[in-house]
Amino acid sequence: MNLTPSDTDRELAAAVRDYTQGLGERVAVGEREGTLPLDVVRELGALGVLGMTVPERDGGLGASAVAFTLVLEELAADFPSLPVLMLTVKSASEDRIRGWKAGAAAT
Repeated sequence: MNLTPSDTDRELAAAVRDYTQGLGERVAVGEREGTLPLDVVRELGALGVLGMTVPERDGGLGASAVAFTLVLEELAADFPSLPVLMLTVKSASEDRIRGWKAGAAAT
């Protein structure tokens, strides 16, 4: 496995960095109140970040583990709770896709 970030990996991480730096007060409020603003979740979804490790054939970005790690680092730098969401979404998405494929194979 090649662990050297590609240009695409770096570009994705830079886009996430630019996004998180613009979150401003929403980060402070979310961290203080222990909440995750739904508008932030929607925006991450629109950026494609929530499904970034889901294969392209299944509707995701098909990003590498290296890209995922870089994105988690960028998210944590400005909004420490966001990586928890990312890890939860990754697991749920993979489980859902496995379920769809199992259901399709059974029919």
